[in-house]
Amino acid sequence: MTRLVRTLGLKRTDLRSDLVESSRFHRILRRGREFGDWVDPKAAMQPNCPDPKSGLQIICLNANISRQFEFVQTAWLASAKFNGLADESDPLTGNRLPLPSGLATDCFSQPQPNGVAQRLQPVPAFVTVRGGGYFFLPGVSALRFLTR
Repeated sequence: MTRLVRTLGLKRTDLRSDLVESSRFHRILRRGREFGDWVDPKAAMQPNCPDPKSGLQIICLNANISRQFEFVQTAWLASAKFNGLADESDPLTGNRLPLPSGLATDCFSQPQPNGVAQRLQPVPAFVTVRGGGYFFLPGVSALRFLTR
């Protein structure tokens, strides 16, 4: 039981230790791999660019699908209000859908050396999800159990 309490970061008196321990909830291992032909970025921005049949495949390994992968997808990438933002979603993978209030989310604030952020709008959608799946991968404990 004490190991579980320690792993979850409970009963901490030091706030910094508590923040470090709670980061375990969102830990995720991810790897991306390109596929298909390389596309010149200038050509890709043209309206008559043919579909290159290329993209990025990604695999994520995590212990809890809702606490890790789906949290990253919804709270960090798709949320227009994450970390103090008011009307921005992730510039690469954000969905660009307006908020229920009608406020657009297709902008991006790029920090500048002078401290004033440059606001880019409208930011086009760069990513189209074509498919996905969730697959079970046993943990180390389960693998040890299966080998006995």
